[in-house]
Amino acid sequence: MVRGKRTIDPAEFAGPVQEVIAFAMSDRPVELLLNRGIRPDSGRYHLISSVADVWAFGYSDALTPENYEDRGGSHWGDVLADEIAPIHGERWDPKLGDSPGDKVLFLLEGRWKPLSELMQDVELDSDVGLDAGDLCDDTVSNLYYVGAWRATIGEDSPFIADMWNAFQTGGWPFGWFGEYPDGKMVVWKPTCRTEDLIRSL
Repeated sequence: MVRGKRTIDPAEFAGPVQEVIAFAMSDRPVELLLNRGIRPDSGRYHLISSVADVWAFGYSDALTPENYEDRGGSHWGDVLADEIAPIHGERWDPKLGDSPGDKVLFLLEGRWKPLSELMQDVELDSDVGLDAGDLCDDTVSNLYYVGAWRATIGEDSPFIADMWNAFQTGGWPFGWFGEYPDGKMVVWKPTCRTEDLIRSL
């Protein structure tokens, strides 16, 4: 991909970063999400199936802190900020002026649009104002965090490993259940009824 007067080549990254980029640039995030034959481990994650729960756990700035705690979760934005803090401002390339994370971000920029097109035939049953574009945008952001972590830090932290495993097993992370750092990552896996409404993939 060309950025300004130069090209960013995914091949410049190590294999684990290329793995995330290739996954995000494919249809696999949506295909696995909507595949009823694969499911994240309910012992490892707090699974949700409705868009209303995605809203409650993943978009908590729409709720008061008291209401969010009533849902049984810590603020997802705070959890993310704490967990991904090490990737910011680390290992800048003085020649190119970009960090490895910036390069990953550029490669994935706009990727939410084709992913949301894959979900255009999915009935989300949302009365909270979320659509496929919103969900895919935040999902690509989470994939960026995984790729940027690997590009900047290297070995996955437990949090990053959990996020990546959720994607690989057909779920999308959208929150935290319990009082962080205790508890579990909240992962959205749509119900079979929703999947039955898919006309084609």
